This record gives sequence, structure tokens and C-alpha cells, in this order.
Amino acid sequence: QAQPQQRAPVNANMPEPDQGFTVGKFILEQLAAWGVRRIYGVIGDAVLYLFDDIAKQDKIQYVPFLNENAAALAAAAEAKLTGRVSVVVGTSGPGLANMLNGLGDAWADGARVLAITGQVDAPNIGTQAKQYVQQQLTVQPFAAFSETLAHPDALPELLARCLALCTARGTVAHLSVPKDMFR
Repeated sequence: QAQPQQRAPVNANMPEPDQGFTVGKFILEQLAAWGVRRIYGVIGDAVLYLFDDIAKQDKIQYVPFLNENAAALAAAAEAKLTGRVSVVVGTSGPGLANMLNGLGDAWADGARVLAITGQVDAPNIGTQAKQYVQQQLTVQPFAAFSETLAHPDALPELLARCLALCTARGTVAHLSVPKDMFR
């Protein structure tokens, strides 16, 4: 009797993802290439994987804060004093909400600030998941550009757009990264 022929999985011909090169590592390499020297922020569950990557590199210094408002104000101050892009990082939900005073200060003074925030896992976006907020609506008054990373392949274009807008226009840009995308 003939053996049934085994089928290959649907994605069998797709390359395996490179687990050594994460979204966080790409972000850090690009920020360093654009001259970013420090990241100000608060550690939170939605950005833990990014902070793992920060700890594994030595090009960019992490400056910890107890709240995102102070971190965003520090990023704005550095951008005003140096004329370079400065970066603030916060977690989902209250992380971005707490940044708004600092981002508003940067916006009002034309400071080049990139805000990177964690977001809930991608499948939970748009639901009533804990700490989910519509980040683009929240930051809209203070950012020339704000987008959520929907797939890691979109990161090079989105990050380049954020950094180019900050640099060329002297403005605030925002990138929201779902927690599961950092892996």
C-alpha cells in the first residue's frame, strides 16, 4: 500500500528570521548612525526588550528617570542645547501620556525630539487591553509624524522618516512599537 505523501508546511520556503538582529538593535544602530548620544527614559514592560538591547551596546548612553515627563523635558533640553536629535523612551499607556509636557515643550521650541514608545502586543491593539491607548491621537498635537510599527520590515522606512523629519524640520516625531515587535 502506498504511503500518503507528506506536504511541506505552507511557509516552508520562507527564510527563518534572524533572531540575533532585533528591532531594538536596529533602532539603536540607526540612532547611533544619526548622531544620537543619549536616550532618556523610563523602563516599562512594553519596552523591556529594547532595554535589553540598550544594555548590550556601548554607543548610546541610557539616562534613567523616575517619570516620563522629566525624561521628555531632558530630551527636549538636550535637543535645544545641541541642535541634534534627542530621544526619549517610554512604555505604553501612561508612559506616553506622561511625556506630553516634555513633548509639548520640544514642539513649541522647535526641538528635534524622537519619542519611542512601547505599545501593547499587536493582537491587542484596538481592544480594551490593559494600558492600550490610541497613541497617535494622544501625541497628535505635539508631533509632526506619529506611526505604529505594524511589521518589522517597515522599520527602516518609518525610523528614517522620523529622524529625517526631526532633523530637517526641527520638530517632534513619534514611533510606537508593539511589545511583540521588539523580539
